[in-house]
Amino acid sequence: MQVTGGVIVPVAASAIDAIIDLGEDAADQARAAQNAGEPLTPEQERELTTSALALVLFQPAIVPELAARVGVGFDVDLGLRYSGQLVKGEAHWQFWESEGGVLASATLGYAHHLGPGTSALQTGFDALEFIKLVDYSRQDIDARLSIGKDWGQWLSVYGAARYLVSFLDFGAQLDDVESSTGQDIIDAGGAVHHVGVTGGLMIGYKHVFVNLELNVAQVFFEPSILGQTQDLSGLIFAPGVGVTASF
Repeated sequence: MQVTGGVIVPVAASAIDAIIDLGEDAADQARAAQNAGEPLTPEQERELTTSALALVLFQPAIVPELAARVGVGFDVDLGLRYSGQLVKGEAHWQFWESEGGVLASATLGYAHHLGPGTSALQTGFDALEFIKLVDYSRQDIDARLSIGKDWGQWLSVYGAARYLVSFLDFGAQLDDVESSTGQDIIDAGGAVHHVGVTGGLMIGYKHVFVNLELNVAQVFFEPSILGQTQDLSGLIFAPGVGVTASF
């Protein structure tokens, strides 16, 4: 049995500035419309919704993670992972080992998100004064191919290629401003595709190791919001650190 505890920090560096700028512009327009007693235009509603959706999708935060994995025979492990607002089940199969000790494995996982989580950008994100999340659900299916090698009892290195698809439902509602579209709930969502790589190492001795890991993924997502496609694709970096104990 193997138990891991740690933290990961997902950061979409290329998207954070765009999220902040879009949110500030949308908030300024909403505030001006509110002061004038006028409804928002469809474009202003679209920008508010896009900024809120981007905040949910690319949310920089320090996320605690706890995982456990147990072998069930035939080089197969089953695992359970909790990470912030996410609960995930995994099946891991080691299907090849070379004479030099190089290991290859495949992992298939399913995750259910309990909620959108908390973003480090939410404090001071003015757009959230005028729009609120009223519907959110997300399920993930992901697959990984990994290769790794152990050096004695003190060092392991590994790398992986990963594909993940998220099925996202998102609904938002204007707050304290009027709508010109007459749409009570603005729907967005769809399939969010992640294609990425992982690299990491484990340093320790026998049963206790420190993990250092970096995940890099390109996200592809173009939701339709009030009849127009918005491009929310971007690159995500997720460094992580943790401790693994084997029993």
